[in-house]
Amino acid sequence: MQALVDKIADYPITETVSFRQLWRGRLRAQMILLEEGVLEHWFFGRVVMAGDALHKVTPNSRRGGSMAMEDAVSIANAIHQLTATHPHRKPTDDEIHDALQHYQDTRIRRVKKITMVGGEMTRKQAYDGWLNYFKYRWLLPVIGMAYIAQATAKLSVGGPKLTYVEFDEQHGLLGWKDRCLGRRGSKNSEVGKPRSMRYPTHYLKLLGSVITIIIAWYLAVIATK
Repeated sequence: MQALVDKIADYPITETVSFRQLWRGRLRAQMILLEEGVLEHWFFGRVVMAGDALHKVTPNSRRGGSMAMEDAVSIANAIHQLTATHPHRKPTDDEIHDALQHYQDTRIRRVKKITMVGGEMTRKQAYDGWLNYFKYRWLLPVIGMAYIAQATAKLSVGGPKLTYVEFDEQHGLLGWKDRCLGRRGSKNSEVGKPRSMRYPTHYLKLLGSVITIIIAWYLAVIATK
């Protein structure tokens, strides 16, 4: 651990405080293994799992708790639909299997995407390789935090809702994904989105790719000298 500390000891935390100073004043230090990944099987019989038991997201994206709540919503929807279909009898084992399989099938794609996004964020913030260092240290300030806010909001509005609870919908700048689609009929709906957040995403990706190619070419030229 000390070898890693020595590598970043002079990194500034503030204008007047370095990491070395924080390290000297520590009470306790520990390296923690950040697990990440998504299981292939989410249930067995009548036993079903949710949250970190199924999919572990690195904490940098702050999505672990919200993903667990989304799982609970999806399970509740599946059970409610199952019992509402046949209200006067208990569901069979096959019906329970189908309901839980539907829960997994409707969640797996979103879960994998958010797990991947969280992993990428962790690697950027940890400067894992020169490319991630460049993206976080130099490209992110150019793109701006408004773009990050937009990307985060897009992930959030796609979450599941309780389908059987009636309530007056409340939302901020963005509505739920199904509401946005209903208003504009398009995946790329800008409903409720402030003008400062309406960035052409493909232009930003193109800019990042061009800059990355230039740097790679420059490094290759240096290596041949």
